[in-house]
Parts: sequence; C-alpha cells; structure tokens
Amino acid sequence: MAKKLYIQTVKPVVEVSVVPEGTKEAEVIFGFKVHGSKATKAIAEQYEDLIVEYRKLALEAAVMEKLPEDEQDPVAVAALNERLIAEIEKLNASALQRAKEDISYVKKAVVKDFDEYGEVILDVVVEDSRKVEPLEGYWDTPAECLEQVVSAFLDNKVWEEAILKAHQVHMSGSSKEAQVKN
Repeated sequence: MAKKLYIQTVKPVVEVSVVPEGTKEAEVIFGFKVHGSKATKAIAEQYEDLIVEYRKLALEAAVMEKLPEDEQDPVAVAALNERLIAEIEKLNASALQRAKEDISYVKKAVVKDFDEYGEVILDVVVEDSRKVEPLEGYWDTPAECLEQVVSAFLDNKVWEEAILKAHQVHMSGSSKEAQVKN
C-alpha cells in the first residue's frame, strides 16, 4: 500500500490546547488526528444519524408535554424519557469514543496517583506521551502512557467536556474557539 501524502500546510495531527472552564493554569495539549474530507464527511454522517434520532424523540416529548395533563399517558411519557436519555447517552458515548480514537498524543499533562488515605504517591508531568520512559506499575510504552493519561482525563467530567468541545471544534474545522497549532 502506498504511503499517504500531505500538502505542505497540513500535518497528520493538529495540536489543540485544552483548558477546562474554571481553571486557569491547567492547560494540556492534545494532538488530534487530521482526517481527509471523505473521512470527516463519514464521521459527520455518523453523528448526524444519532442527532436526527435524538431530535425526533425530543420533538415527540415536546408534543407530548403540550397535551393537557389528563390526555398524557404517564407510561408513554416515562418510556419516551427513557428513550431520550438512552439516545443522549449513545450520542455522548459515540462522541467520547471518536475523540479518544483521534487523540494521537498528549503534552504537558500533570497526572497523580493517591494511596488509600489520599496521600499523593505519584506526581508526574507527561511532557510528551510519545517520548515517555516506562513508569513501573503505570506504563511500559508510550502507547500505554497515552491510554492511561487519556483515560484519566476522560474520567474527570470537567476535562471530558473540555476535550469533547475541543475535538468538536477541531472536527468542524473552526479554530476560533481552540488554540490550534499546526
């Protein structure tokens, strides 16, 4: 198979500086994969299918809420709410998985581990996950480091939201909301 070529102004990865709302000094740089126009279109279509289904359910819920209370079926309302929640969870899970798959590396990530008493037993700055040394008990390879660090950030709701927002901005091609370094 032939190697992929890129035009001079495009790299296979775009660095996006992520700073969650409410924090000032917690900046981490995520290297997101750059997709070609066909791949980006396919990804957008996957999201669109999920969004269309969610909007249908939301419209049903809005119509049902406008009915007089005596005409509303509580069982149907509860079932619709459950379906809406399931669609939101599916949409979030899909977005989260896509973002996780698109992260190629992480820079300037501060990670910690604590013992059962809450005492810090590890305090490390991962300057670049592609160039890390093994850390006994945590990772042996740069790929394992990336997996561990990304999982730690995505397990934190504030960071998860910030990473998803940065990824969505990156996927939409709009760099006004993110500090994109190419």
